[in-house]
Amino acid sequence: MTDALPPTSPTARNRHARRLLGVIAGFGALCLCLIAWSDLRWRATLTDTDQPIQRIDQVRLHLQAAELQTERLRAGDHSASTADIDAELANAIQSSTDLQSTAHSMRNGTALETQWRQAIDQYVGQVARSRQALRERLADNPGSPAIALQALHLDIDQAAMTMERLSIEIRQERLRQQGHLSRVMLVLVALGTVGLMLLFYRHSRQREQTLDKLARREAHLQAFAAAVPDVSFILDVNGTYIEIFGQRDKLVAPAEELIGRRYQEFMPAEASQRIDAIIRRTLATQEVTHTEYSVQLNGETRWFEARAHALPGEADRVVAISWDISERKRGELRIKTLSRLYSFLSQVNQSIVWTRAPEELYQRICQVAISH
Repeated sequence: MTDALPPTSPTARNRHARRLLGVIAGFGALCLCLIAWSDLRWRATLTDTDQPIQRIDQVRLHLQAAELQTERLRAGDHSASTADIDAELANAIQSSTDLQSTAHSMRNGTALETQWRQAIDQYVGQVARSRQALRERLADNPGSPAIALQALHLDIDQAAMTMERLSIEIRQERLRQQGHLSRVMLVLVALGTVGLMLLFYRHSRQREQTLDKLARREAHLQAFAAAVPDVSFILDVNGTYIEIFGQRDKLVAPAEELIGRRYQEFMPAEASQRIDAIIRRTLATQEVTHTEYSVQLNGETRWFEARAHALPGEADRVVAISWDISERKRGELRIKTLSRLYSFLSQVNQSIVWTRAPEELYQRICQVAISH
């Protein structure tokens, strides 16, 4: 008994292969999306925590520039003006307001978010009060101390330091969260990779088993074809031998010599014409056709009967089975010879019965012999 092939058609196998490719493509796309998402989160974390510090530095520079312009104006430097001071203060206030808007629209996702927003609100209020402090400083006598302004600067610097500290803590917290997410993502990717490898292994095992069964099945069919006394061929529309199975002693030449060549090169013209006819008829009608032909094998005439059938899925190939009918032909010839002899003897007996003259009997016997 031969091993049964898996009950799957080529269409089902192709569908399974396409499904496997779809899983691979989906897994690859998922990995790329996870990598891109992780990269965006890392970038967002760095941007969200670096931007406030940059804004604080900008506010600090504008306030220092406004204070410098104030002191120059108090010292009698006419190159400084209140317009320059108001411009620097406006820039400082605008930068702090932008920082506040960005902070309120940002979702840090940490427990420090409330402290962060309160510190920014306090910082913005202190920056706004610097305008009034500088105006009061301008109204003071040139030699009066700047204790109030220095106290305000100290409060602003403390608020800025608090914001910077919170920004660093928020960054560390978000980096820790991102680290956890990255580890979870790596675990998921690893599990997906393992699953994909198992799927590959299963598919590979199934493919190997199928190929092994096909190889055993082909070997069994080859042995079966070699054991059958008939000869079978796979031929194309031009008569080229594609494959040959069966007994070697019933071939016009060794199988290795026939493969890839046309049977018209080895067979008599009449036999080739008969086989040409059934090949064309088979391909045209997709039905089983048959014919008889004779060839010279080992110095004697051998008769064969051939049947041809179109190969499924092959538009220009047929399978032909040929078996030796020489014994049947010789039997038919003996029967025909004996039938003629019986008919001759029967007519001779009739002539003897119905003819009286020897001369007439001799003439009738000669006519019967000539007709047979």
